[in-house]
Amino acid sequence: MMHLALTADPAGFMRFMTEGVRAVADGSARIDMPPKQIFAEDDIEGDFRIMPCVLRWGERHWKTVKVVGTNNAQRIVPDKITVGKALVLHPEENFVTHVIDACILSSARTGACAAIGASALDAPREHVAIVGSGRVGFYSALYLCAQGGVARLDFYDAVAGRAQHAAQALAVLYPDIEIAAHAGEPDADLIIVATTSILSFLHPGKTRAHTVISLGADTDEQHELDPEWREEADLFVESIDSLRYGDLKLWGVSPQEVTELSRLLTVGRQGTRNRSVFISTGSALFDNLAVGYLLENADLA
Repeated sequence: MMHLALTADPAGFMRFMTEGVRAVADGSARIDMPPKQIFAEDDIEGDFRIMPCVLRWGERHWKTVKVVGTNNAQRIVPDKITVGKALVLHPEENFVTHVIDACILSSARTGACAAIGASALDAPREHVAIVGSGRVGFYSALYLCAQGGVARLDFYDAVAGRAQHAAQALAVLYPDIEIAAHAGEPDADLIIVATTSILSFLHPGKTRAHTVISLGADTDEQHELDPEWREEADLFVESIDSLRYGDLKLWGVSPQEVTELSRLLTVGRQGTRNRSVFISTGSALFDNLAVGYLLENADLA
């Protein structure tokens, strides 16, 4: 049901999400969002994290808390690296009004973030490559296509058949776009990386991509981008919180080296290099907005 609600009108969902992020960026919406807390144990694969957010946007007043785990083992719950729930609290009395599964929610809001980041960077999108064809990769492709301008989109994945499945599903929704599954090194104008890789694999010298968006390196163990991107491209992030995880933490990147999405949306791209890297490690704001969209457009009772 949630998947249907988030895909019934992808262009409308993207308009809603973009308007919400812009409202926070320009100050017309108020947000209370502390850094997410991550809890990991040395002898257990994965971690769990707590992500609260309070948003006041016009007449809207949404309180959400997501308790979500990174399920690397996938023995009890297979095929879900993201497990957990998002809680919606009453705006005045603070009791829980809704409990929402976090897997689809997290995947869809991450895809929306990728599409918003690509638009904010004015990334060329005639030819797009999606590396990692699971839920996050599929939603990224879906919402990017919903914004328009995509002529060709290629899916890549290390798991046999998954790229083909994603390509077939998206081609039904966008028959006018050339959509296919491919193997080998991805090369396109825009590359979106959404993997569970623990080794950096995308090197700037092996692709002509003008813009790269990385979505999968959101823990200390996960990495997607070669460190040479730090010198090759201007760096953009969903939030400063992204410096605490994955590739940016490994590279030792400082806040002065990155531009946040909020600034990108209000003043535009101010970088000095010809290439751009946008990194998202997930924020509670996008959870909150996606939940808000569901509250207004789906029956969550």
